[in-house]
Amino acid sequence: MNSALALTFLRRLAPRRAMPSRTLVTTLAPADPVRALDCASGCRATLQVLSGRAWITQHGEGDDWFLEPGQRLALPGPGRLYASTDGPEPLQLRWVVEPALPQGGSSGAVRAAAPQTLVATLAPADPVRALDCAPGCRATLQVLSGRAWITQHGEGDDWFLEPGQRLALPGPGRLYAGTDGPEPLQLRWVVEPAVPQGGTSGAVRAAA
Repeated sequence: MNSALALTFLRRLAPRRAMPSRTLVTTLAPADPVRALDCASGCRATLQVLSGRAWITQHGEGDDWFLEPGQRLALPGPGRLYASTDGPEPLQLRWVVEPALPQGGSSGAVRAAAPQTLVATLAPADPVRALDCAPGCRATLQVLSGRAWITQHGEGDDWFLEPGQRLALPGPGRLYAGTDGPEPLQLRWVVEPAVPQGGTSGAVRAAA
């Protein structure tokens, strides 16, 4: 083997350097356009609100997320988020992109990295909406406007909630929500890390 060929062979065997993490800190004024935040293939990303209140959505998804200072969202795979201010104060964000850990098919769906809030609106003709609470988390559902029909996956009970009423899901599970009446339904779904309580089940219970 000649020296040039040997050098090429050794270069192929040498481990590749890991892509370094990249951090972007950006500030948006209330009048600024929506900001796109991209996570490339082979990467994961975390978005954190440093100040102000953020409106966040994901490309190709219909959910809206509203984050307060200190709250975060994790994007475990490739995707694009859109961020904007939600209120009169400037918004400051930290966007960290780093190499993804091999996890066998992690999707790029937004998930909780800290307490997170989803606000969703359902029209009377919309299909039933699934609301998930992952293992290690708890959730609270609140009706902001309209009248809600709620049921839990694997359970036979139906709940009918008026504006201001809430249900708590103290452990992992899935709720289904639909409108009950001619008015649009607006819900707030808050998912946060569960407080260890020794075997808490994911059965729905009244929170208000």
